[in-house]
Amino acid sequence: MQRTYVVALLTIVALQAAMFVAWRKAKPKKVAAAETPPPAQTREQALEEDAALADAAKSRQGGDPHGALSRLFDCVHKNPMACRCTDTAGELVVDLGEGGRLSGPHNGWLEVMHSRCPNTPRHLGQRAEMLIAHGIHPEALDQAGKALEMDANEPHANFALAWALDPTKDLPRAIAAAEKAVEGGRGVPAMLLLATLRTSAGDVRGAKALIEQAHRLAPGDARVAYDLGVAEQSEGHYREAREAYLEALRADPKLADARYNLALLTHSVKADDEARHDLDELAAIAPGDPRIAPLRAQLSADAGAANIVKKP
Repeated sequence: MQRTYVVALLTIVALQAAMFVAWRKAKPKKVAAAETPPPAQTREQALEEDAALADAAKSRQGGDPHGALSRLFDCVHKNPMACRCTDTAGELVVDLGEGGRLSGPHNGWLEVMHSRCPNTPRHLGQRAEMLIAHGIHPEALDQAGKALEMDANEPHANFALAWALDPTKDLPRAIAAAEKAVEGGRGVPAMLLLATLRTSAGDVRGAKALIEQAHRLAPGDARVAYDLGVAEQSEGHYREAREAYLEALRADPKLADARYNLALLTHSVKADDEARHDLDELAAIAPGDPRIAPLRAQLSADAGAANIVKKP
């Protein structure tokens, strides 16, 4: 049982490195950057963009980030020159892991990518993020490189660069780029990415400190709570890990990895009734999850061994 638990826990930690890649959706066709400067907005268009940004900010503050994204997509759909809406939408798409999903009647991702905005460092960095979120690495690296030539500290470009680099080959460079993204204010996603990279480099303490900082900034974020649970579980902190996984599931009841880790965690302290409950919950949200059957078999085997020991 102990060997099974250790192997499973090592698998969890290893899978953290793929956390951001797991957000990818279907890859769209290649998109070209805008090459000609757009005409200036009219005063009416600028006022409409101001209103859209204000509405989106209210939605986010009210706990409705998807409503905010829909409002921003609508802004870009009506006005491809609304570059503040474009860049804010692009950042939110990546933060929410929305990828290329449709928003209402419009494909907001493509409209943001095809907006008629000048190639500022911010806009190029934002495009790079959206491209890497779809696994389009060469174009993402190209856009990030152009942005960083203009501004070496641009946080979105540094975040995209750190995300796109292969940590098995360019780990120091990826860490340096992620650090610049955090320092530049890219926020929680950059903190989580830097934590993952530092874990790969063996800096477990530094990684956990970043996750705890992200948790203070975004206590209701399922991804942050999940990563905190993994960090606590890897250190053998049962209560803290359990609380973090439950917080993640309150934020996202369909987060299968959190439910599976709860089953592993409770099984590790021989709370097998609770582990079976968590496996039942996992089966309800992800019936085809291949991890369910092996852990059920392990629970049954352990229960059988316990019954044999109890016999006089």
